[in-house]
Amino acid sequence: MNDSENNKYRMYLSTEKTLDESETLWMGVPALVSAKASLSTNIAAIGGYSTQLVSDGTGQTIVKKQSRDLLENAILKISGGLVAYCTAENLVSQRKDINFKPSQLVRAKDIELYNMAAALLNVALPVKTFLAPYLITEADIEELDALHTAFLKSIPGKRDSVGSAIAARIAMRLLFKETDVLIKDRLDNLVVIFRFAKLEFYTKYCSARVIVDLGHGKKAGSSTSGSTASTTTASVNGKVYDTETEVGLVGAKVMIEGSSLATTADAEGLYSLTTVPGAFTLLAEKEGFEAYSDDIVLDAGDALELDLGMDKIA
Repeated sequence: MNDSENNKYRMYLSTEKTLDESETLWMGVPALVSAKASLSTNIAAIGGYSTQLVSDGTGQTIVKKQSRDLLENAILKISGGLVAYCTAENLVSQRKDINFKPSQLVRAKDIELYNMAAALLNVALPVKTFLAPYLITEADIEELDALHTAFLKSIPGKRDSVGSAIAARIAMRLLFKETDVLIKDRLDNLVVIFRFAKLEFYTKYCSARVIVDLGHGKKAGSSTSGSTASTTTASVNGKVYDTETEVGLVGAKVMIEGSSLATTADAEGLYSLTTVPGAFTLLAEKEGFEAYSDDIVLDAGDALELDLGMDKIA
């Protein structure tokens, strides 16, 4: 998850926890029971997708990096011995083709590194029985061949992981959208019946529903582009985007309700507002789209990151 999603996900968890702690109050309201069950299901699913994104990307990357490191070391070892052999045998053209430097290997793309290993094997295999004086054994060549094959297999493995990660990312974003609607259109409207009858519970619910920057934003004293965050102001920033296409919405108006503070999203849909600390309702409007709103709390020095997904009007 990015910072914006983390902040929103923690709001979901806080809302779920508040409802769980007061379960006896609302268990007699069937619609609320159903909405709460849907909330918990979505939270669990989002957590699962988040875990998948981390494990898929990190795990496959580590495997491929390990395979690449081993292959690079094997190439360097055999390249050095072969260069010496070609020099002794005056094989100038072959020596030029397999004289690989460490910097070349580091910069090489995956398929280029694979081809370098193939070039070495083409030169080494026919003369493998003559390479012992140059500290290259047949076992070394066999190892290069095995690493060369293993590395090729690791490349599509990473590609498959990327495809899986994209699918998980799309599914997770749809769940965020669904959960936002669930909370705003169902839970908020159902819990309101406790405003007077159970004021303490209602107040706790409203507090849990507020999106707060819980450690990912820039706090007072942290540096951003060489400057220090102000201890007397706070900010909220992010991207306004079309939930269907995920394209940024240029020209979308973002404002704090009840104030004159407003801004317009730039060509990439990015916005930023600086204000005094406090509790606010953040609004976003764009012609052809349904209005967006979220309650937020900003402490002094906060830089809350919050992406605003807007739905097209049907």
